[in-house]
Amino acid sequence: MKAKKIIGIVSCKGGVGKSTLAVNLSVLLSSFYFKRVGLLDADIHGPNHPRFLGSSNDLKINIQNKSLIPKKKYNVMSMSMGYFLGQRSSALLRGPMVSNTLNYLYTNTQWDMLDVLIIDFPPGTGDVYLSMLRDIKFDGVFLVTTPQTVSIEDVKRSIFMLNKFNVNILGILENKKYYECNTCGSYNYIYGYSDNFKKLVSEFKISNVYGLPLHMDISKSSNTGIPFIFYESCYQHTLVLNKICQVFL
Repeated sequence: MKAKKIIGIVSCKGGVGKSTLAVNLSVLLSSFYFKRVGLLDADIHGPNHPRFLGSSNDLKINIQNKSLIPKKKYNVMSMSMGYFLGQRSSALLRGPMVSNTLNYLYTNTQWDMLDVLIIDFPPGTGDVYLSMLRDIKFDGVFLVTTPQTVSIEDVKRSIFMLNKFNVNILGILENKKYYECNTCGSYNYIYGYSDNFKKLVSEFKISNVYGLPLHMDISKSSNTGIPFIFYESCYQHTLVLNKICQVFL
């Protein structure tokens, strides 16, 4: 593995937007910063990157000299279990096999020289977390949560684990913070409104704090496989991701 920086996108909670953030950050870094970017989908049981990158109809992985050739889309080199499973299969693997499979994808992919490798962590704090934090030297991780109390409690669990491995936390994104009504412009706090996120940031002294609202076109982008950074309607979201990119570089 030859990467100048390895960055993890982390949250114990599923459905908070880790994969959406990881994919769009990767494409932004490659398309606008002209960086050589690799993207590893570490969610073996629920891999979504092929769908988000618009590669779900091109699932054949080439093998060269016993190495896996990553898919290249939007100038990002990606590897995911989803390229092997397709849409009608499941990864029926127990804990140790999940870790071994992920390690194989990480070490046997022909990444070439990268400026940044972004690794999208799966939900939870199980075997995969332990294996990655033990075997991969991360330059830092970026946390993702929603305003929900359960999501914030879960991201705390991630922080406790990351601290045990002395992993640098680069920042945090409060995703789906609110929804802005298209008609009246009022803010609707669909996931609730409280000081829990501010308390989390203060408790762990996290710098580089960002927030993003819900937006219909982000769901559309995930369904169509066109990253939302290319949507004019998501310009404000792209500006936030641009600031996050500055943290990585």
